[in-house]
Amino acid sequence: HGWKYMFGLVIPLGVLQAIAMYFLPPSPRFLVMKGHEEAASKVLRKLRGVSDTTEELTIIKSSLKDEYQYRFRDLFRSKDNMRTRIMIGLTLVFFVQVTGQPNILFYASTVLKSVGFQSNEAASLASTGVGIVKVISTIPA
Repeated sequence: HGWKYMFGLVIPLGVLQAIAMYFLPPSPRFLVMKGHEEAASKVLRKLRGVSDTTEELTIIKSSLKDEYQYRFRDLFRSKDNMRTRIMIGLTLVFFVQVTGQPNILFYASTVLKSVGFQSNEAASLASTGVGIVKVISTIPA
């Protein structure tokens, strides 16, 4: 039943974070991107404690101008090699699932206990070892 405590202990932290986010000011960069420059200037004045935010607003505008806005369909175009990147990522995820490797790791402690490990702790420790070997073996890849 220890998993209940593990999940229960993080709930107050998540609630606290959700409440704290309500009091955060909006991002000046986001406000400029949406065309609300006066609101962005007001937020910058509050955050920086200075009255003149013209220079920083100019920097934000120029960085937004230089930034290319990707759209969803750009992921499947050959421009910037995005299609190749997406296909490699999808192929890797597909083969991870097809090999059943996540299932093996999930049930490793049960399987190890059934083949002779005496306690749940020993089987879980061996299962952790299997996970560590998996992580280490991905480094050369």
